[in-house]
Amino acid sequence: MSALWQDLRLSFRQLAKSPGFTTAAVVCLALGIGANATVFSYAYSMLFSARPGIEEPDRLVRVFTTWSHGIQHGSMSVPDHHDIRERADLLTDFASESPRPIQLAEGDRTERLMGSIVTANYFDVLGVEPSRGRLFDPEAHRTIGAAPVVVISHDFWQRRFDSDPDIVGRRVILNGHPFTVIGVAAVNFSGPNVGFAIDIWTPLAMQEITEPGRNLHERRSNHWLNYNIGRLAPGVTRAQAQAQFDAIAAQLTESYPDDNTGKTFMLIPENEGNLHPMVRNGFVGAIGLLFGIVGLILLLACANVAGLLLARATGRRREIAVRLALGASRWRLIRQLLTESLVLSLFAGGVGLLLGVWLMARLASLGESGPIPLDFTVDIDFTILAFTFGIAIATGVFFGLVPALAATRANLVPALKDGVGNTGSGAASRLRRILVTAQIALSLTLLIGAGLALQSLRNAQRLDVGFEPDYLAVASVDLGRQGYTEEQGRDYQRRLLERVRSLPGVESAAWGESLPMSMQSKQTGALPAGYEVPDGADEPSIDFSAAASGYFETLDIPLIRGRGFEIVDLTGGGEEGDEAQRVMVVNQAFVNRYWPDRDPLGATVQVNEGEPHRVIGVVPTGKYFALGEAPKPFMYLPLDYVNVATLHVRTVTDPASMLPQIESEAKALDPNLPLYDVKTAEDHLGFALLPPRSMAIATTVFAVLALLLATIGLYAVIAFWVRQGIRDIGVRIALGAAGSDVVRMVVGRGLRLTAGGLLVGLVGGYLLARVATSVFLGVSAVDVGIYVTAAAVLASAALVASLVPAMRAVRVDPMQVLRAE
Repeated sequence: MSALWQDLRLSFRQLAKSPGFTTAAVVCLALGIGANATVFSYAYSMLFSARPGIEEPDRLVRVFTTWSHGIQHGSMSVPDHHDIRERADLLTDFASESPRPIQLAEGDRTERLMGSIVTANYFDVLGVEPSRGRLFDPEAHRTIGAAPVVVISHDFWQRRFDSDPDIVGRRVILNGHPFTVIGVAAVNFSGPNVGFAIDIWTPLAMQEITEPGRNLHERRSNHWLNYNIGRLAPGVTRAQAQAQFDAIAAQLTESYPDDNTGKTFMLIPENEGNLHPMVRNGFVGAIGLLFGIVGLILLLACANVAGLLLARATGRRREIAVRLALGASRWRLIRQLLTESLVLSLFAGGVGLLLGVWLMARLASLGESGPIPLDFTVDIDFTILAFTFGIAIATGVFFGLVPALAATRANLVPALKDGVGNTGSGAASRLRRILVTAQIALSLTLLIGAGLALQSLRNAQRLDVGFEPDYLAVASVDLGRQGYTEEQGRDYQRRLLERVRSLPGVESAAWGESLPMSMQSKQTGALPAGYEVPDGADEPSIDFSAAASGYFETLDIPLIRGRGFEIVDLTGGGEEGDEAQRVMVVNQAFVNRYWPDRDPLGATVQVNEGEPHRVIGVVPTGKYFALGEAPKPFMYLPLDYVNVATLHVRTVTDPASMLPQIESEAKALDPNLPLYDVKTAEDHLGFALLPPRSMAIATTVFAVLALLLATIGLYAVIAFWVRQGIRDIGVRIALGAAGSDVVRMVVGRGLRLTAGGLLVGLVGGYLLARVATSVFLGVSAVDVGIYVTAAAVLASAALVASLVPAMRAVRVDPMQVLRAE
């Protein structure tokens, strides 16, 4: 222990004597370690760990409904939930929830929050305790509508109610109905699902109260419980529970063949289901690519610091030789040099962790701008700390061992003669060249990756989304949650539409269910006329949305053929009587799929086994859920009235300046009814562009960092070579060499090192591009323009890095050099 303490004290003393070296090494390593810690934190939090506040998460299983026609991770109906809870005796209990927005009024303030409708045993199954008051009582919630109570999160209690000590018993208005706060959840609990931070929980028995006019309890075909969680009984394995669920599915199919035929249940571990499997696969691809990028950054930082250590060790060769001559063992010196490397890396690990915390705080704010509030918060726990400092220790050994071995392989006689002989061994010189070549190769690889990410972002920005976002504003309203009847809702929507249309600067306005790419997906069965369903297959399920009169004109969606919706289509008036409502507009992908050889106008589509709808128009294929989706059939149905609707407003001026006026008109009609998602269409698309923009920013920052590190590394090697070869350069100048000859000699050495790194980097860039094509949008693994540009940028940086020491070499005074000799 005393020897270790002696090594540590000597290490701190040596590093303090070289503040420039220490600072440069710590900064390089901190950037690499911080980037890795950030990516690991998100990967671990979202893919491998349960959300905080849950008791024994390894005993929990997620249950998803699957159908034989292809849906793998679907929701569950309330009757299925009740049957499973009664029959699954291998579980101690079974709970369900459905996150959804909720409108809370308290005092004179109304706001829209992320809430969740949960079964009364929800907190018991998760093992969550209250921090104040109590949680739901399963016995008290057996009667529908009998217990208007809520539980709020600890964070929401602090944020919205200023940590009011009298919060328990306080009355709030949810969706226009009075509820009583009975408790505050545990401090660190905000729900078990990654991405959603729940503010308020309401019991399943109050669903009809919080969502007036929607009874979701009775129909077995109504699958709306998105997340279903069971706790395994002691000694029961997931495989045993899965076998029991298979038996339950067979029993339900026999009892309810109309609703449960083809339906089974899938059990997966809690830490694999808290991020929905539909999202998980895409996230795994993106996080894997980021891990590869930050891993390259760390390798590059290690190579840079190893080069700095080699150069520093050369300056300490006399010290090392003296210690060897006095009897110190080589292992003793290696241990001392390794201790210095570990001190550097551990200090860099601490700085990198602080950098990672800062980055994660910035990323956490990104989710607030979307149509659905997303929670990107990551809590630093022991695993993340262990990873960060574990990688710091591994890094210290990795970049410190080879320089330590090279530095202690000393030739005592020339090293003890100050200034005589070659001060750098051939092995050390070769190692420095290898490290610089590796840095250049890694830098080029990352520059190519950044070029691909930027190209992906440009491709995303140039995509035809199917409507014109310029000069378009949107605002959504949820009338049903505020207790509006259909008659009241129709009147409100009509009056708000009239008031907004009369505002100066408004060109047109129209209601629709939602703006495209609002993270909302609706499908229904649709059977186009003349289409024969293959044997054993189900009828097509087509994405759709509803739109009112003026919708296509307001969104500037061009009509390829036919017309859009008119008032007559919504009200059932006109020459065709009530049948005038049964019309639709389809996109070109729908026509290409089902009627490639016929005129679509006038053709009919049977929707959801109901009355046929007549096609009156065709619009271009756009983007409906995500920018990266493949072209798919889509239908627009006439929007007569829905509780949740979006007002689309086309302006002749800056749409952002119209948003306060739109909100003002809404408040004039009902000050207690909040508009939400009030924004411009460009801001809306900005959230859709968040994934490619984030990847482009991250890869560009990392590539610039890699370029900087590689440039510094090349400069350090060339500058070191110039310092060590000062006598040779002085002699050349004394014998008549011109300054241009010296510059060519120095720069030529730098460019030769660069050329080797470029060749290796092109191979690495191609391998990275092969992986990136599965994540990036519309990019090619062989984009010659990106490869040439990245190589040119790196070659230019290498030229600058070589020119600086070359200009210093030109200014060498040969007389002073020869006198020193």
